[in-house]
Amino acid sequence: MTATWQVGQQTPLVVISDEGAGRHYLYRYRGRMRVEATFQDKKSRGFGLQATHVRDRAHLERLLLLLCLAIWWLARLGAACIHHGQRRRFDRADRRDKSVLRLGRQWFLDIVERAPSPASLARCLPFQRHGTGWRLCLRF
Repeated sequence: MTATWQVGQQTPLVVISDEGAGRHYLYRYRGRMRVEATFQDKKSRGFGLQATHVRDRAHLERLLLLLCLAIWWLARLGAACIHHGQRRRFDRADRRDKSVLRLGRQWFLDIVERAPSPASLARCLPFQRHGTGWRLCLRF
């Protein structure tokens, strides 16, 4: 068991594990929680992949490709949200409660709500028309 109560926190953090104890384990635990948030985004909090009834392998492969692109795009939007200093509009100020994917989703919904026209949404898309083709835009 490891317990810590940081200055400014209302409650202590207590971790009970069969893998060990100590400050180094708390760092591992915090990193693990970030990974868990990503898994939750892919399942119950976000895309609901486990709820699909896809039985054909080719359909599943296409669905997974779309899912990976959506995750990448939302992570990009979440990173842009943080980069532009907008995180506090969607997340708690005292701790980071939402994953980058959830921030991206909420920022996208906010952009959609405030967009004066559908054409103005093109700025948040990862691919932009350039001349006669398309290019990947990695700028925020």
